[in-house]
Amino acid sequence: MKSRILTLLEEDREFRMSVAGLVGFKEVLERLEEHDRRFDEILATLQEHSRRFVEHDRMFNALDC
Repeated sequence: MKSRILTLLEEDREFRMSVAGLVGFKEVLERLEEHDRRFDEILATLQEHSRRFVEHDRMFNALDC
């Protein structure tokens, strides 16, 4: 039975979240998921700003020549 429960925890997200809720970790896991989502958004914005910075730098360097 222990190995079946461990397998379910590894393979079944719904079961894992149910168990997490029972032991008080569901809210923490949900907040971590939200932080991951927000981090991905911030990272995408940062990458876009970096791309624009390189583009502007290239344009201004071309004007100096």
